Amino acid sequence: LSNPDLTLQGNGALGSTLVANPGTWDSGSDLTYAWLRDGVPVDGASSNTYTISQADLETTIEAVLTVSKFGFVTITKSASIEIPKGQLVASPPALSVSGAKASVGETLTAATFDWNFAANSSIQWLRNDVAIEGATGQSYTLSATDLGQNISCAVTGSLDHFDSKTVTSSSIKVVLGSLTIVPKPILAGRSKVGRTLSIKKNLWGQGVTLKYQWLRDGVKIAKATKPKYKLSKKDLGHKISVRIVSSQPGYFGVTRITKPTKKVVK
Repeated sequence: LSNPDLTLQGNGALGSTLVANPGTWDSGSDLTYAWLRDGVPVDGASSNTYTISQADLETTIEAVLTVSKFGFVTITKSASIEIPKGQLVASPPALSVSGAKASVGETLTAATFDWNFAANSSIQWLRNDVAIEGATGQSYTLSATDLGQNISCAVTGSLDHFDSKTVTSSSIKVVLGSLTIVPKPILAGRSKVGRTLSIKKNLWGQGVTLKYQWLRDGVKIAKATKPKYKLSKKDLGHKISVRIVSSQPGYFGVTRITKPTKKVVK
């Protein structure tokens, strides 16, 4: 019998097909094939082609050719290839924002998506491409620290016998947030000389700084910048109100002026 070598065509990538090339044998020769994975026969693999599956990753795939012909010694040939790790593929995650803009106080959410194989995913939010400590959930609430910064989300996929893969969303620049618009605050206390006026209730949330300016007929009262104001003889016959300016890092400020009191009496 002629005795050519068995060769393999193909790179062994996941999903690709290996072809066992037997060469040219004498007429009448009977050629049979078997494929082995790390030395163990693969069930049903008996043709001269073999498609690489997930189970083959990081193994050695061997083609075995047996050639027989009546009156001749049976010949066995083999050729093998090391199968590399698989490659994960996914599009970068899309980001959505809870409000109209990516502003301080709003929440960014990374859309769920699938890898080409059932990989495990881990999430890391980034500020100017640097990991934000502890920000590893599906959503991320923007803080004052993020103001003016570019926020993105990186998703890393991992799966046995695959190279890990990281895909990163496009970045979003964070703008000033808006403090909750509060109703007009209401004054408490009688408009009478000697009495003290104050705000009935603090309608702003935690972390908000309030600045006060008391007004007499709409004009600033010198040094009257405390949360409370004691009415004096100077206020007699005038109407008193207070302007409150709220501020918080990363937010636009909000200004509110109370409804004036009745004219102050004795």
